[in-house]
Amino acid sequence: MVVNRFYKLLKFQVISINVPPVLNFFIVFLFLGLLLGGCSSYSRSSSISNNKTVSDDQVLFDNTDALSKEKKMTEILECTKNNDKVELEKCYDSFIREKFSFKTTKQLIEELDSDANTDDELRLLCHDIAHAIGRNTFYKFNKSIPSAFEQCVQTCHAGCYHGVIQGFFLGEDYQKEYDSHITIAEMKEKIKMACKPLELNIKENFQCLHGMGHAIQFYVDNNLTIALDICDTLSKNYDRNSCYGGVFMENIVSVNKETRQIKLDSPLYPCDNLDEKYKYQCYLMQTSIMIEIFGENPDKIIDACKKADKDYVQTCFISFGRDRSNYVRIKSELPYDDIKKIDDEYQMKYMAGLIYALVDNTWSGYYAFPFCSKLDEDKGFDKKLKDGCYTLAINYLKGAMAKSKEEVMRDCENNAPSNDRSYCIEKIV
Repeated sequence: MVVNRFYKLLKFQVISINVPPVLNFFIVFLFLGLLLGGCSSYSRSSSISNNKTVSDDQVLFDNTDALSKEKKMTEILECTKNNDKVELEKCYDSFIREKFSFKTTKQLIEELDSDANTDDELRLLCHDIAHAIGRNTFYKFNKSIPSAFEQCVQTCHAGCYHGVIQGFFLGEDYQKEYDSHITIAEMKEKIKMACKPLELNIKENFQCLHGMGHAIQFYVDNNLTIALDICDTLSKNYDRNSCYGGVFMENIVSVNKETRQIKLDSPLYPCDNLDEKYKYQCYLMQTSIMIEIFGENPDKIIDACKKADKDYVQTCFISFGRDRSNYVRIKSELPYDDIKKIDDEYQMKYMAGLIYALVDNTWSGYYAFPFCSKLDEDKGFDKKLKDGCYTLAINYLKGAMAKSKEEVMRDCENNAPSNDRSYCIEKIV
């Protein structure tokens, strides 16, 4: 089933740390809006001035051997017949390299997003495919993180950004010998400097650190102990937590299922067996494992979350909301059914996970506002849920996405259903 396959493969960018609420959830779900510029101008200007890069309206390279006819993006789904992790990503990379003969990074992501609107399987795999776009963008843009980031956009939960970090961290030949070309000690040194050029821009810096966690876990073949220890090398709590999140996400979505540190007979593992400092990030991803165990059975997932370590029950419900956000994007009513099943004390946490993930996907209220609009009393919902839903989305746009009051107002005008536009604007403080 396509939906089950999604939960096994999808890489959402949803991480959080113990910082002020709006910023905390931004860190959780930003898989997370990036305003290109700011801090990266230093590194970009130096790398671009010293290295000749390709402008945004040019294809990345002229491949004279490319096929005369460009393949459709949907044809990349043939790659999913590969069960082996390395072979799957080789297939993705080969396909994307050929596409780069015809289009830029932004154009490829736009095509992926557009085609995914009419193909649910492509939509559910778009994050992984965007990884391949990012990897190959990094190789073609002078192996410079800032230069490659400048080409990426947030679409498909920041998959392009994460792929750039894969390219930086693992190297162009990682698919041939990713287990031998760099030592753990070298890795610990490399991660200290990888995201430095971006550290003044919280959005890009998070993408870099989170993507680093993905790459580390990939490299050590899903050994959580080693991967988390490598993340611990980072000096700042924010950096470490961002890295942890990428590690836990990669552990769940890895194609190499045999090495994942999960137990299909234990829905709270490994979170309930970790040092306290890792638990929050772990529980933010844990319902993805529960979905593998229980399938599409919200009652069992709700029950399992309520059995989580006491301080992390609400965190588990945030994870559940995030995992169900893609149902909104494929126009399913299941999230509304979930809300009616969830205890009142956890409903807003579920909605927080869902709303932030929806906003992260487009940096706007494109998906979030229409979802909130349908939480009407005549459909059996308490009025506080609709109010809370809009407030969550608006505050996240203002805080995590750094939008001004005027920009959020335009967002309401452009994306809230017509009958709710005034209502949306009134919620802007």
